[in-house]
Amino acid sequence: MKKIIIWEIIGAVCIAAFGALLHFAYEYSGYNIWVGLFAPINESVWEHLKLLYFPSVLVVGMEYLFWGRKIAGYLYAKAKGILLGLALMVVFFYTYVGILGEHYLWMDIVSFLAAIAMQTFTVIYGMKRRHTISWPRLAGSWLALAALAALFCWFTLSPPQIGIFADPAKTQWTSS
Repeated sequence: MKKIIIWEIIGAVCIAAFGALLHFAYEYSGYNIWVGLFAPINESVWEHLKLLYFPSVLVVGMEYLFWGRKIAGYLYAKAKGILLGLALMVVFFYTYVGILGEHYLWMDIVSFLAAIAMQTFTVIYGMKRRHTISWPRLAGSWLALAALAALFCWFTLSPPQIGIFADPAKTQWTSS
């Protein structure tokens, strides 16, 4: 179990570092749309979910190759952790903006780090149990992650006109 915790902490640091670099990748690429499919193209909540999603999936793939396939429930725990981390980022953002009435960069950074921590603890807890996961549950969790990857690409190219896709830097937030 100690090895799992160490790997997960290393993975969390890699996700934070890669996510931070990914934040600027679209701009530094000269606004290349292919880079924009994986990196945020604006400051919207939806686009910033990519900062957690894509580095996490990359880390999952690398860990799986090295040791993950040896642990029962590894893939399910990882998928569940990623999905909970993404949900936390959305809830955190709309909660603090709703309470404070303003958008703050430092709160977004805290949200990102809290999501990584949530993901890491979820994975450690899930792998600690070492239960075999039924194939429908495992398939469903990975189907959800695959669908998210497709949605990130689709909504980057054609975002709906709803709040989660709006750029908060260009939106006036008001408390009701």
